[in-house]
Amino acid sequence: MAASAGLIDAPNFVRAVRESGYLNLATALAELVDNSLQAGSTEVDITLERQERDSLPVITIEDNGNGMSRDELAACLRFGGSSRFNSRNSFGRFGMGLPAASLSQARRVEVTTWQPGAGALSVSLDVDAVAEGHDAALKPVAGAAGASESGCRVTWSECDRIEYRRLAWLERSLNKDLGRMFRRFLTGGLALRINGEAVQPIDP
Repeated sequence: MAASAGLIDAPNFVRAVRESGYLNLATALAELVDNSLQAGSTEVDITLERQERDSLPVITIEDNGNGMSRDELAACLRFGGSSRFNSRNSFGRFGMGLPAASLSQARRVEVTTWQPGAGALSVSLDVDAVAEGHDAALKPVAGAAGASESGCRVTWSECDRIEYRRLAWLERSLNKDLGRMFRRFLTGGLALRINGEAVQPIDP
């Protein structure tokens, strides 16, 4: 038996992750924008919507970066599964950012990636299923590609940590926060959009 067997209680672990690490939606989204920049993206689109009037928001982050291989996709929602583990040449070092940021805001996350010459693939993680004791099945399955030649799309469903009742208020707040956080990238050519509107750099 491996020495690490039983080290983590998965149901309790995912519950704990939801309560730690990210103060608000802007900082969680910033983690994903960082990932997009690492992947060579020049365009990042964030979409905020509700499937029905009173339903919890769905948030999508899509980029035109290099995308991921099948193996990278299979590991991307595993804690510590980064292909850049302990690298000091990028923002994230330990493979915690994508799953932790996602679960801090949403009860379900789906990651889809596509590259030239290969079909789009997706993996997903459902907090409630894991909390009920089901295995986190992170095997890639067929997905839907975006408009760019290559890229990645992260979809957060059942976003139960959103403080704003009106998404228009949330959009204005994110424009301000992300405009400040990524001002240097925005002035350097990054196209970051929220619901189709360009985020403007803000120098505090």
